Amino acid sequence: MAKAGADLITLNNRCTDIERANARKAAQAGREMADALAQSPEELAQLAGTDTAQDRRAAIERGYH
Repeated sequence: MAKAGADLITLNNRCTDIERANARKAAQAGREMADALAQSPEELAQLAGTDTAQDRRAAIERGYH
């Protein structure tokens, strides 16, 4: 019975380690996604040729004409 209890503790510890590793990976993925999303508007503006506020305004005005 003591061996079964020790095995159960070992398995529980492994599960805890795996949960922590997964949480760290999820947090890292969240940070990477936030970084990518923060860069997206700037990259889109560069691709669209609307780097400055004046460029964006001109593009919007062209869209209405």
